[in-house]
This record gives sequence, C-alpha cells and structure tokens, in this order.
Amino acid sequence: IGLVQNLRERAISDQVSYLLHFDIQEKRIWAFASNASEEDQETARERAYELPVDVKIQDVWSWGSGKIYNEGIIRFSRKGYIEQSMIHLQSEDGRELSLELSPFLGSIKIHEGYVDFDRG
Repeated sequence: IGLVQNLRERAISDQVSYLLHFDIQEKRIWAFASNASEEDQETARERAYELPVDVKIQDVWSWGSGKIYNEGIIRFSRKGYIEQSMIHLQSEDGRELSLELSPFLGSIKIHEGYVDFDRG
C-alpha cells in the first residue's frame, strides 16, 4: 500500500508515468519510471520487494490487461491517476484480501475476501 501511494506521489512530482510490476509466481514487486533506461529497469527488477513467505499474490486485475496470473503491470500517470486495478492476496492459512486501486482518488480500499470489480 505504501509503495502504491509513493509511486503516485512520485509520478506527480517527477511529472513522469511509473509502472508497477508484479511477478506473481516469484512473489516479487518492483517499479520504475516509464522513461527509465533498460539498465535502470533491470536494477529495479533486481531490487524487487519480495512478499513474506506466508503471503502470495493470487492474481492482479487491471483495466488495461484484465486478470493476470503470471506477470502484470499497473500504470501510474504523471497526473497521479492509477490504472483501475485489484490485487488479490492470500495468506498461507487461506485468508484473502483484495486491494482495490481507485483511478482518480489515488486511494486503496482493502476488502476482506476475494472481490471482483463486477461484484463490487
């Protein structure tokens, strides 16, 4: 959640779009500016945040890509808009959380359980 908020703020202050990447199988998350060099992109990937051992990303849904089960991207515009998205997390004991990213408000709603946009 902190990373999402930070990326939105950076996109606005730097006036450049940012991309938040998810490697769902490897449980890794990283981000970089859309104008980053290939070297900077690779450095960001190497320094990716790794989810705790007992937490996994089930899938990521975004307006532009639909539901992703392998590797996905959420875009942050330089005006602070976030691509409408839902990140589904699950703990080892079966608990589920859905993180809803709102495009214009830049807010994140946390839902208990697995929530799809079509179900609200």
